[in-house]
Amino acid sequence: MEKNNNIISAAQIGIIGYFLGNAFFIGMGNISVVSLVKQDAWLAALLAVIIGLLPISILIYIMNYKPDKNILEKNKALFGKILGGLINLILFVYIFFISILIIWSASNYAIIIYLTDTPRIIVILLIVLLVIYAVIKGIETICRTGQILLFITVITIITIATNLWQYSDFYNVKPILKDGIMPMIEGSMLYLSYAFTPLISLLIIPKKTIKDQKKLNKYLIGGFLFSIITMVLVFYVVTSVLTINLVDLYRHPAYYVQKKISITPYFNNVENFFSLHWFLNLFFGVIMSLYFLREYVQYLFKFKNPKHLKVSIIILGLIVAVISNNLFENGTDVFNLIRYHFPYWVAGVLFGILLLICILIFIRKKTEDT
Repeated sequence: MEKNNNIISAAQIGIIGYFLGNAFFIGMGNISVVSLVKQDAWLAALLAVIIGLLPISILIYIMNYKPDKNILEKNKALFGKILGGLINLILFVYIFFISILIIWSASNYAIIIYLTDTPRIIVILLIVLLVIYAVIKGIETICRTGQILLFITVITIITIATNLWQYSDFYNVKPILKDGIMPMIEGSMLYLSYAFTPLISLLIIPKKTIKDQKKLNKYLIGGFLFSIITMVLVFYVVTSVLTINLVDLYRHPAYYVQKKISITPYFNNVENFFSLHWFLNLFFGVIMSLYFLREYVQYLFKFKNPKHLKVSIIILGLIVAVISNNLFENGTDVFNLIRYHFPYWVAGVLFGILLLICILIFIRKKTEDT
C-alpha cells in the first residue's frame, strides 16, 4: 500500500517526537503536574530536560538494534515466538488505550473551545476519520505534514510568548520550592510519564527507513527536549500571568491566558486561532498510535491485499472512537486516571518493558561478540 511512501528523514522523526512529547498535556497532564507542584510546574518540567535523557537514550538504543526491524520483529527475535508475541500484545493494548485517552482529550478540547453544542461522538468521528486518512496515506505523508505544521507551531508559540510577556510577573511564581526539592523531583517524574510515553509509538518505524540514520540520535533528542522546553515556557508564562490560584481553576489555562493577547484592534478572539497549535499535538498523538496499531495488525495477519489493511485501519479507528466516546462518564474520571494511575500502570509498565528489552539487547550483543 505504501511501498514508495515509507522513506523519511531523521529531522522528520525529531519533529514527530516534538509533537508526541506534548500530546498528553492538553487538559490532562498539565493539570496533574500543576496540582502536584503548583507554581513550581515550570521548574519540574525544566528538571525533566536532564532526567529525560535516560528514557530517550533507551528509546534510541532499541531503535539502533537490528535497524531493519520494527519493535514487534525485534521482540520476537529477542524473546522468542510465544513470549515475544505476548509482549507485542501488551504493547498493542497499551498503545490502543493511549489512543483512546488522546482522542478523548482532543474531542473534549474541541468541544470546550470550538464546538460547544456538538455531540461528542460527532467530534470524535471527525477526528478519527481524519486520522484514518493520514494513516492510510503512510508514514512519509505523516512526517511531511508534521514538517510543515512545525513552522506554524513555532511561529504561533513565539507570537503568544512575546505578546504575553508584558503581563508576566515573576512574583506570581513565588515562593520557589516552597515544599522542598522532593515534590519538584516527583513532579518531574510525573511530567516525564506523560511526555515520554507517546514516543514509544516511534519504535514501530524501522530505522532502515530513515535516509540519514547517523543524524537520528541528535534529532530525536532535540525534538523531545524542544517539546519539554516548550512546556517549561508554557507553565511559566501561564502561571506568571494568571497566578497559580487561577491556573488551578481552569481546565485549559493555556487557552484562557491567550484572551489577553491583542494584536490589532480589528481582530477579536484571537485565542481561538492561537489555540489550534495545541490540537496538533493531540492530532499527531492519535495518528502515531493508530499507525502503531495498523502495523501490529499487518504483522499479525500478514495481509497481502492492501484493501484488507485499509479495512482493518478503518475498523480499528472506529472501535477506538466508540470506546473513547463511552468509556468515561466525565472529565473527573479521566483526571483521576491520568493523575493517580497512568504514571504507574501505563507509563511505568511500558518503561519497564523497554528497560527489559534494553537489557536483553545488551546481553545478546555481548553473546554475539564472544
